[in-house]
Amino acid sequence: LARRPPPITSVEEQPTNVTFVGSPSGQVAIGEAIIRFDRRHDISGVPGMFSEANGPRDGREGFVASANGLRPGYSSLIVDGVREALLRHPGLPDEPASAPLFARDGVDQVTYIGNGSNTEWPGTLGAILDAQSRRGGERVTIQPWVTFSGAKLGGRAVVNPADSSAMSVQGGVAMGGPIKHDTASWFIRAEYQQLRQPAANPFESGLATADTSADLAGAVRTAALSLGHENVSAWLAPAVRTWQGGSGAGRLDWRFGPKTLFAVRADGAAWSEDNPQAGSEPVNGAGSHLKAQDITAAATLTTGSDTWTSETRLGVHVSKRDWTGATLPFTELTGDAVTIGGAVTLPGSFRETAADVSETVVFHLGAHALKAGGALLHRQVTYDWLPGSAGRFLFGDLPTFTA
Repeated sequence: LARRPPPITSVEEQPTNVTFVGSPSGQVAIGEAIIRFDRRHDISGVPGMFSEANGPRDGREGFVASANGLRPGYSSLIVDGVREALLRHPGLPDEPASAPLFARDGVDQVTYIGNGSNTEWPGTLGAILDAQSRRGGERVTIQPWVTFSGAKLGGRAVVNPADSSAMSVQGGVAMGGPIKHDTASWFIRAEYQQLRQPAANPFESGLATADTSADLAGAVRTAALSLGHENVSAWLAPAVRTWQGGSGAGRLDWRFGPKTLFAVRADGAAWSEDNPQAGSEPVNGAGSHLKAQDITAAATLTTGSDTWTSETRLGVHVSKRDWTGATLPFTELTGDAVTIGGAVTLPGSFRETAADVSETVVFHLGAHALKAGGALLHRQVTYDWLPGSAGRFLFGDLPTFTA
């Protein structure tokens, strides 16, 4: 008689602490530390836990500032084996891109690959951020959360010439459970965030070049008023950047027999930004605005036998970015290192739609495996943007500006 193990009568899920595995070229984060309720809640901040990742350190968001010496546009985001959009402003090549539609409480695993040119995914010259979306478990779970913070930087006008008070609130819920035990499960999540971040004072106080005892910012303000512009104080003082929006996602997993698994997910996010930081341009971003929207969906079918395995993946996404500039065009006093007005690269509108289909088959030949496959990507990008369309005005110094 063959000995058989006793039947499984119950399954109890145990919480998993964060785990880091892999080499510097492929670091993996699994567990509770992925879900951090601080500032922006998307997965682009997860690589900040790895010392190998060169993330932004100037208050901007995005999973990489540079990789392999290349700008962020050479890096990619892949979720569930499907390449996702990271739509950037082409006039801001150093802008690290974030992915608000993929939140930390909606993924089970995040992998950072510093060198993306040597991977099984479609290669890239930069880095790869790979994530596995979260699936429902064998019992119903509901995880609501909310955070609130407020701060004011500096109490004296000399160190805080503008109102730098900022209050932020975040809230959301993630829930999932079984539809049919050991066969099908569901997971959904939703969140809303309003984040306000004070920026640094764009200019140091000093003496103007016009033989006055007024500080430089005050002299520029007075000069602009004399030239007919009502008020330029917004560009001479710290700005408060505001990010406001929400996102949602859902996933369904269904197992058809012991060797066939079907999974489908959908994600969406819409947000707006006031006074965003326009890359490394020498402006404080006051008066600019960004309105954005991301929608994505993906499906995976995995099937096979003892000798072969097939994975079919389908993904579609739509992304929109509408940038508007400030009312005052870019104006720079080169000799005094003072810039007022909006960024040179604004305004602009950008659209991207894409469909991605891939098939991978693995044949198991004893101790060896043979893998073959193919992928088809159709991508359409529309730009409505003319660099410098709002104008660019350069002056040698303050006297030249007032002349």
